[in-house]
Amino acid sequence: MKNWNRIAVLMACVLVIAGVVVAEDKTAGGCASGACTTQPTTQEASTTQPAEVQLPEITMPAKLPAVAATVGSQEISGTKINEIIEKNFAMMNEGIARELPKQPAERQIGILMNLQQRMNSLPQTILNQMIFQDLLKNFVKSQNIQVTDADVAKIKEEIAVEATKRNTTVEAMMEAAGITDEDLMDQARTKKLTEEIASPEKVAAFIKDNPSCFNGTMVQASHILIACGPLDATTEQKAAVEKLEKIAADINAGTITFEDAAKEFSTDPGSKEKGGDLGEFTFQRMVPSFAMAAFHTEVGKLSKIVRSQFGFHLIKVTKRTEGTETVNPELPENQEVAKNVLMSEMQNQIFNQALTDCPIVINK
Repeated sequence: MKNWNRIAVLMACVLVIAGVVVAEDKTAGGCASGACTTQPTTQEASTTQPAEVQLPEITMPAKLPAVAATVGSQEISGTKINEIIEKNFAMMNEGIARELPKQPAERQIGILMNLQQRMNSLPQTILNQMIFQDLLKNFVKSQNIQVTDADVAKIKEEIAVEATKRNTTVEAMMEAAGITDEDLMDQARTKKLTEEIASPEKVAAFIKDNPSCFNGTMVQASHILIACGPLDATTEQKAAVEKLEKIAADINAGTITFEDAAKEFSTDPGSKEKGGDLGEFTFQRMVPSFAMAAFHTEVGKLSKIVRSQFGFHLIKVTKRTEGTETVNPELPENQEVAKNVLMSEMQNQIFNQALTDCPIVINK
C-alpha cells in the first residue's frame, strides 16, 4: 500500500515543495513487460549565469473547482486542495528565499524550473490521493477493521519522527498536508488490514500453492493494453473495459487475430508492432496482477481482462516452459514476491470499486 499511502504522500508533497530540491530528478516509465526507461528530466543551465539574469518566479497552478471530484456519494473539496496548495506555495517560497542563494548561479534556473514542474503537478497528485483515500475508506469499512487509541498513536509517532527531522511539529505537518485525526484512524485501520492481508501465514500459503511462480517457470505471452489510470474517471475506465471486451469477442469470433488486434488497438508502444508479443519471462519480471493472469492462463487461450497500474490488459499465452528449481519458502526474495502479489490483489479490489458502488466523477 505504500505507493498510495495518503499521509506519506501528502507529507512528501509538503516537504518536497517546501524545500529547494537540488538533486537530479529521474522519472521512470514502463510497460507491463517490466522494461522501464528513464525519461529526460528538466535540464539545468550548464553555462555560468550572468549576474544580471533575472530568475523566473514560481507561479501557482490553476485552481480546482469547488467540488473537484466525487467518489460514490463522497465529495472531494477542490477548495480544500487549493488551500493546501496555497500553504505549500508559501512554504516553497520561503525555502527558495532561504536556500536558493546558497546554490551555484548556473544551477538556480534549473532548480526553479524543477520546482515549477512539481508545483504544476501538485493539484493532480493531491486529488488522486484523495480519490484513493475515499476508495480505501469504503473498502476498509467493508472489512470491519477495528483499531485502538494505541494503534493511532503509533501512526502519529511516525509523523513525529519526520516532523523532528524537518524542525517542525506534528500539528504543523498535518495542517499543511490537510490530514485530520479521522485520517489517522483510517491509516491505522489500513495498516492493520495490510498486516492481515500479507501475514506470514498467507505468504507461506501463497508460495506453497503457486510453485510455478518461484521455480523458474517461463511463460511467453502477448497482450493488448488499453491505457487507463486506476484513479481515472469511471466513465473512462468502463470505456477501456468495454473496448477490450469487444476486441476479445472479435478475436474469439475469428473476425480478427490477436496479433492484428494488438497492432491496431494496443497502447503499449513497446509490443504493439510485434503483435503484442512480450517474449518469455519469469513471474518476477512482470507486475503482480499481470504475472498472475499470464501464469494462470492456458497456452493458446485468452485471459480475462486484467487491471494493472498501466491500464487494462487482454493476455494471450503462447508458450510455457515448466521450471525445475527447488522452491524455498523461507527465501526473503520469494516472500517479498508473495507479499507484493497479495497486496496487489487487495489494491485491485479497492480500485475496482470505481466500476461498481463507488464511481469516480472528476470535475474539470
